[in-house]
Amino acid sequence: MKTSPAMSLRISNSTRSANHQSSTSSRTRSDGRPITARPSRSATGRCIVAFGDYAEDELKEKFDALRWDEPPTFDDWKAQIEKTRSDGFAVDEGNYISGVTVVAAPVWKTRDKLSHALVAIGISSSLNRNGLPLLQEALLKNAQILSNQLSGEL
Repeated sequence: MKTSPAMSLRISNSTRSANHQSSTSSRTRSDGRPITARPSRSATGRCIVAFGDYAEDELKEKFDALRWDEPPTFDDWKAQIEKTRSDGFAVDEGNYISGVTVVAAPVWKTRDKLSHALVAIGISSSLNRNGLPLLQEALLKNAQILSNQLSGEL
């Protein structure tokens, strides 16, 4: 990824497991599987929800308990989830942390099993001036490489 000298951005290759248990619940998903992760505020949480199987009522309850710097409405957040599904990656532009953009792309263990998210974080004003589309493209490409490695499809 080419960056301008003015772009102060560090891309981290660390991943966070989509199965990370931030809270445990005795509730189940629509297919009967237990809910073991809650939706989170950031782009990672949008990926988990977009590519998971969650009923709207359980999402609303969890959403209402989240803390944000600049909280979106539930309807706006649902629209962001739909955009994540269609784009294949998620963006949080200052909702979770004011002035900070978080971009996340899903990493798949199999075609049906989300296992991690590849995440990049930057100052919103810098990313908007200097390459948010390039960052999104790089994350998608590298998330696909990681997914291929995890699934054995090299």
